[in-house]
Amino acid sequence: MSRAAPRWPPVKTVAVLLPGTVFTLGLRNYAPARAYDRRRLRGRAGFDFNPGSCPILAMPLIMAIACTQMRLSPAEALVGATLNAAWALGRQTVAGSWQPGKRADFVILDGDDYRLVAYRAAHNP
Repeated sequence: MSRAAPRWPPVKTVAVLLPGTVFTLGLRNYAPARAYDRRRLRGRAGFDFNPGSCPILAMPLIMAIACTQMRLSPAEALVGATLNAAWALGRQTVAGSWQPGKRADFVILDGDDYRLVAYRAAHNP
């Protein structure tokens, strides 16, 4: 039942989607995540924590919004919050995934399945 994370072609542009901002501001139109797939752009959920438009500190909630409102899979939301976030900052060679030579910047979560992070939006795993 597990679905592999998407593999992306090399790109120079990352579209940062901000589901928490749309949610917080009470807007209705979320970014069309599937349109980015068709254009072969690297783009997924981002964490835009700021006091004005997105005061949400809980990444599980951001991922849940991305999954329910933008129709991303849990794997896509997780990759967007980690590896693609590193790409957006130009840090993909040193952060964003667990690989030899990269910084050991990771979180250990309590759960049997990574999909539970987005499924249990208000829970801190």
